[in-house]
Amino acid sequence: MGWTDASWPADVPAWPVHYGESLTAEETLQRSPMIASQEPEAEPRTDREVEVPSQVRMESMQAHPETTMQAQRRTTATTHAATLRHRRGQENSTQDSVMHAANVREADTDAQARELANGLLEQIQAGGEARWAAMASFERLAFGNTVSSRAAQMVLEQASMNDAVALAAGLRGHVRNAVLSKHANHVVQKITEVMPVARASFVVSELKGFANDVARHVFGCRVLCRILEHLSPNDSSTIELVEEISVGLEELCSHPYGSYVVRHLLEFGLPEHRQRVVKALLTDLAGYTKHKFGSHVVEVALRHASLEDRQVMARELLADKEQLMALAANQFGRFTIRALLAQPENLKQEALDVLRPMESQLKASRYGKSVLSEVRKAASA
Repeated sequence: MGWTDASWPADVPAWPVHYGESLTAEETLQRSPMIASQEPEAEPRTDREVEVPSQVRMESMQAHPETTMQAQRRTTATTHAATLRHRRGQENSTQDSVMHAANVREADTDAQARELANGLLEQIQAGGEARWAAMASFERLAFGNTVSSRAAQMVLEQASMNDAVALAAGLRGHVRNAVLSKHANHVVQKITEVMPVARASFVVSELKGFANDVARHVFGCRVLCRILEHLSPNDSSTIELVEEISVGLEELCSHPYGSYVVRHLLEFGLPEHRQRVVKALLTDLAGYTKHKFGSHVVEVALRHASLEDRQVMARELLADKEQLMALAANQFGRFTIRALLAQPENLKQEALDVLRPMESQLKASRYGKSVLSEVRKAASA
């Protein structure tokens, strides 16, 4: 995990989007506009003008305003295009400057954090009163600011296991506040990453009775995800925490932050946990499939649930052709339909048999076109 203290997720957690397609690829920087050199002026005519009949002159005079107007339009369009190119060039230049300034700030922050971390390591390794002072300051560093939080994370990674455990103990009794803190939540995550489950058990213990609130919190959901990544069948304490989360699965499946916890539960949870998530999704499978956050959960379920549960979900989605077309034409539902085409051969063939006759409808749909592309690709594979 990188040294980040940004508020992921802010409005929407910045985690991977739909599987199978990257929705936000980095844009290629525009080329700087080229300024075309002016063409040389035409040489003045030297041939003698030929007198033209008055009627022709009149028609020419009548046509002249229209020709002038067309020229003005062309000039305006050219000027507008040049202005846009100029603005894009300025925007790219501004973006480069902003990125450079951000990189400089990031480097400064890391340098300051490393200096602070090195000082803390020296203190705790010195023993005696210096060690006690370092342990006492750890909580303050965790909650302080971006620099101090990163320093606390660095120390946890670089210290010996015994020293890291001693420092982490400074957050005992403060875990609930820490997981809701913009800065301290990163330190709690680091504790769960670098320490054995037994040594970090106080984190899970202090979250019990509080799990559903943490799962719905912009920072707290991250900590639960880290905890789930280390879940094992013998970890009874964390399993008890999961039991709390399971009580509100129907709501969490479509929650902006809770949906990420459910997705981690599908990926890292025990078989019974995956089955519970599928059961929650089946209460309104079409609704979740069309939901901004719920659609992600359905996708992950189609990847990590048992084959039997995936068959149940797939056949429910394929049973109603009208509903299936509505899902394929939906901004979020299309990804679930595409996930059906990535299922084992039998399920994939069932999906193809239903989707192929819809080719003309899919072709006429803005979002259905991407499904049609996957149908053709799957059919030729």
